[in-house]
Amino acid sequence: MLFRFSFQLSVSHSSPLRIGSGVPEQPWQTDCDERSDMTFIFSNPPDETGVDDIAAALRTYGLVIVNDVLDSDTVAKLMGAIEPEFGSEMSGTRDAVPETRPTVQAVPGLLGIDPVYADTLLLNPMFLAVADRILGPHCHNYRVQVSTGMRIVPGGDNQFLHREMDIYRPFLPYDTSQAELILFAMWAGTDFTPENGATMMVPGSHLWEEGRKAEDGEVVRAVMPKGSVAMWLGTTLHAGASNRTEQPRTGFICALGVDWLTPEENQLLTIPPEAARNLPEKAQRLIGYQAAPMYGWVRGMKSDNLLEIDRSVTGYINAGLNEA
Repeated sequence: MLFRFSFQLSVSHSSPLRIGSGVPEQPWQTDCDERSDMTFIFSNPPDETGVDDIAAALRTYGLVIVNDVLDSDTVAKLMGAIEPEFGSEMSGTRDAVPETRPTVQAVPGLLGIDPVYADTLLLNPMFLAVADRILGPHCHNYRVQVSTGMRIVPGGDNQFLHREMDIYRPFLPYDTSQAELILFAMWAGTDFTPENGATMMVPGSHLWEEGRKAEDGEVVRAVMPKGSVAMWLGTTLHAGASNRTEQPRTGFICALGVDWLTPEENQLLTIPPEAARNLPEKAQRLIGYQAAPMYGWVRGMKSDNLLEIDRSVTGYINAGLNEA
């Protein structure tokens, strides 16, 4: 699927969020120049001011990287849980001969594979704090847009530059003045390097007029160590890159979107109630088991958690069922 490959960003998580400062580091590596005027790489952990800076950089450049978010033990758990899935029929690789084996392997429904993904990626405090600032003002609740394990194996070609919001055109017209509706995050399970396919990104492209093409000198590469996370907006130009090494490059996509926009991946079928009940309550709500004040409700279930029974009559009245 075209847009699955586009999610590739790397993330690193080296330790739990703690009080500190999110200090801008060096700019992203580019094939052309140092781009030293750009500060959209940050060190973990950020405090509240640091999170504000990350959100501000997202609004300015359309992308950020936060280094050293996950520790090595956590990354090892993430990699261990996904490894068997890359050999399954779902990823399109099992029993495939080398000539027909895809160079991009995708494992959808990441959050339903193992609770570790919800615990460490979806519920990461820094990630949710950024989402509060980027998505929160434009919806009742934000929720999971898609969660996928992504692996680029050696070979293949660069993908063409595109935007995640393209899947909603022409029904949502291109408009640089509109609110941002999607926040993508790619967590790095391995180092992301120029050689192994670090994602190509175009800073500032979320503010461009429709139809403008990126020049080579405007494209940067999302180079980052494992355990780091790269985030970008749904309107930012980006693309997957080819892997010129002998080892695969692995990342974990966890994207959020406003609750009134149909998500790319249907979470309620991907992670049905019996599976969702194994996840933390906050994760259940983020998957989509939560109603807005006047839409998305289910008779007999609590609006703030649709997996819980609400036997009160007032629950129906508050939902508007008493209206003529």
